[in-house]
Amino acid sequence: MVADFVYAAHLEDHEVFEKCIDWALKHTRFLPDPKLLAAPENAMREAKSADKLEAMIMQELRKHPDWGHVLSVSVEPSGQQAPHPNWRAAFADGERSTPGAAIQFAEILGAKYDLA
Repeated sequence: MVADFVYAAHLEDHEVFEKCIDWALKHTRFLPDPKLLAAPENAMREAKSADKLEAMIMQELRKHPDWGHVLSVSVEPSGQQAPHPNWRAAFADGERSTPGAAIQFAEILGAKYDLA
C-alpha cells in the first residue's frame, strides 16, 4: 500500500491517491508518513490557494462523522521552504482535540501542494 501512496503522490494520480487514503483510514485509522509522499526536492509542487486547501481538508473531515467536532480549518503560511511545506493547517475543534488522522491528512496535502 505504501508503494501505491508514493506512486500516486509522485505521479499526481489523484484517484489512486484518494483510494489509498480511504483504505488507510478505514483499515488502520492512520495515514502514511507524509515524508514518504513528499516530492523530490527538485520537483515543483502544485500551488493552491488557502481557500482551496481549506476546502480540500474540510471535504475530507466531513467524510468522517467522528471528526464532526472539528468546526473549521484555516491555512496559514509556515515560513518554511522546500522540501518542507510552506503552509500549515490550524483546526478549530470546539472542546475536543483534533483527530491525529485529520492532522496527518493536512500534512499529506502539505507534501503535495504549496500555498499560492
